[in-house]
Amino acid sequence: EETSTIAELTQALQKAGEEFSAKYVVTASHGQAEWDAWLQQAKKLGEDEFVGAYNAAQARYDAE
Repeated sequence: EETSTIAELTQALQKAGEEFSAKYVVTASHGQAEWDAWLQQAKKLGEDEFVGAYNAAQARYDAE
């Protein structure tokens, strides 16, 4: 069930995360404000749904 949700969200979250981490490491001016902005962007990209899909799959597995 969750496989399609995870597949859809993984690409967007991974790309955005890689872009952020490259800027964060290379740019000395990146700090807490940029980190906070990244967290908000991740939420907009579906981070809660992504984590929820993994948690639902784990709960189903644990119930077996």
